[in-house]
Amino acid sequence: MKLPLVALILASAVMAAEPSKDDFKKALEEDPNDRSALYNFGMASYMDEDYAQAIDSWQRLEKLEPADWQLKAKLIQAYWAAGQHDKAEATIGELRAARSAGKSDELKKQTFFIRDQFVVGEFRVFTLEYFDLAGERPLLWKFILRSGDKAASRYFSLGSYDSTNEFMRTNGDLKPDERAFHLDGYSSNGDHQTFSFFRERPKYEAVRSQVIEILHGKRSEISSTRATNEGERDRRKTPVEPVVPLPSDGAE
Repeated sequence: MKLPLVALILASAVMAAEPSKDDFKKALEEDPNDRSALYNFGMASYMDEDYAQAIDSWQRLEKLEPADWQLKAKLIQAYWAAGQHDKAEATIGELRAARSAGKSDELKKQTFFIRDQFVVGEFRVFTLEYFDLAGERPLLWKFILRSGDKAASRYFSLGSYDSTNEFMRTNGDLKPDERAFHLDGYSSNGDHQTFSFFRERPKYEAVRSQVIEILHGKRSEISSTRATNEGERDRRKTPVEPVVPLPSDGAE
């Protein structure tokens, strides 16, 4: 029996160099509906920042695998990177709707998906979007940093903690029908910084831009909690900026 070209390519990768983008392109010339080749050609195109080609490959694969939720997540990343933000948001809506409808047992078990990847300096940043604001310390987005094949010792998150909302309501900083969100940074040594507050759910693009500013050293924390040498917690606050709604281009 003749093996598909992509199977031969992947098998040979075990013995030699990783298959190239051209290898997968050749496999698709032989069989335009080769699912593995479509996915891998799309992935290679995405990593080459050829987002239009990645979208084309993954859209073709989606027609063959319409229930593949992980493929939808890859399309979301490609749409966003290509500047097709409306398509990214629409596909996020489709993914959330599929999960709510229970169309996939595997998807139903997931608490988040990767909605974006981007590079800042030495770091590749992966954005996790959580399906539900669950628990006492719910998160909407979490920004994981990787340098090469290693995870960095810090991450950022946009959360909406129950304790923070209760405190702000008690102080009169938040109306009963409002929900605050806050952008925080956490380090493995126990340090914590808060960089900004929002009276309402912000747009992803606004928070993403702030994370980039932080990594470039262009945005400072407005409050912090640092671990001392004795392992204790040392609370150091700077005057907190007023909690004000973002302009129309910063709220969702």
